[in-house]
Amino acid sequence: MAAEGGGTAAGTTAAIRAAARRSSSCFSCCSCSAASVFSLTGTPSSSIAKSTVAREALPSNAVTETGYYTDADGDWIHNQSELTAGLRKFYQETGVQPYVYILPNGESTSVSDLKSRAEALYPQLFSDEGHFLLVFCDDGAAAITAAIRSVRRRKP
Repeated sequence: MAAEGGGTAAGTTAAIRAAARRSSSCFSCCSCSAASVFSLTGTPSSSIAKSTVAREALPSNAVTETGYYTDADGDWIHNQSELTAGLRKFYQETGVQPYVYILPNGESTSVSDLKSRAEALYPQLFSDEGHFLLVFCDDGAAAITAAIRSVRRRKP
């Protein structure tokens, strides 16, 4: 199932923030319905509690800006400028640059496989620890398996 059209930049930003808040460690994963992932380009879920943790944006020198997504399936992103605008807005507000990596539909339904792919892709795509990488794959039956590789926290 391919995403049709775009959505709002605000929806993209809210969805990525929500995913980041759910991540209790530097790397977490989830299996979710297609409707949840479509909130990346649509209206964010109102069931996600707002974080009460005070956060500061990463310093501007913490990230080497790169592209914002790879659509290896080739049929997910139909409005590149809208997706990129939402991802760029998240980056400007947080200092963490998000990157969405979409695998070809049906290529993987394994969370552990996607975790491994995210870990392998991160150093191939980025030369810093200032990115948020979301790797996901549609299983062809309206279910999405996803893995997140986010900024590694430095110990004080």
